[in-house]
Amino acid sequence: MVVDLTLPKKAEEKFRLMAEALGLPIEAIIAEAATRAVGDLEVEVELHLKLCEKSLSEGGELLAKGDYVQASGKHWGAVAQAVKATAAKRGLELKTHGQL
Repeated sequence: MVVDLTLPKKAEEKFRLMAEALGLPIEAIIAEAATRAVGDLEVEVELHLKLCEKSLSEGGELLAKGDYVQASGKHWGAVAQAVKATAAKRGLELKTHGQL
């Protein structure tokens, strides 16, 4: 499902800063916040796996175009989401690169 969401400028900037600090796409930060609000472990795991799949797909497209820097960033994002899914299944929450 795709949701088109308009955020207040201040909220968007805060999410963007969080995303940059964590090295994740802003969509991942917003989706994680929404998932936390739902409070369902299975939903959280599914979210991380969907984000992993999205990043893998985008990374593959970039790789095919020869954009190795961007492709590696997307693939790193996919790995991070896969690790977060595994951690969530174990009841852990990982927020930083160091925790990954």
